[in-house]
Amino acid sequence: MKCKDFQNQFEDFDKSRLSFKMNEDFINHLKTCPDCREELEIYYIVKYGLSDDDIIDNQMRSKEEFANRHAFQKLFDSLDFAGIVDLKLKLEEQKQERIKKRRKLNRYFLMTVNMLMLLTCIIWFIINYL
Repeated sequence: MKCKDFQNQFEDFDKSRLSFKMNEDFINHLKTCPDCREELEIYYIVKYGLSDDDIIDNQMRSKEEFANRHAFQKLFDSLDFAGIVDLKLKLEEQKQERIKKRRKLNRYFLMTVNMLMLLTCIIWFIINYL
């Protein structure tokens, strides 16, 4: 994807509406592209820096963000939009890692259940036919 495609997804990223894969690609792109990172800072400046609304209440969408409410509040109060981008990226990376771990555990659990079902079928067959 091109930078323009990523820049069109700033609002979806801000509101956590990207799919898992797209969010992962978005984070990786922002880590390597200083232009898009700067554009995201500008997005936050325009979206929240020029707003009179209660920024923090509107910004807190996930448990992780709510848990880091004071960090967000401090960054918004000091108008440190680069820090906001860094914190948001860090939280999204942590969320991605938790999802990956959960998926891995789910796979192990399903493999265990399948093995138990297979073992049960084998035992049933042995008991009934041998």
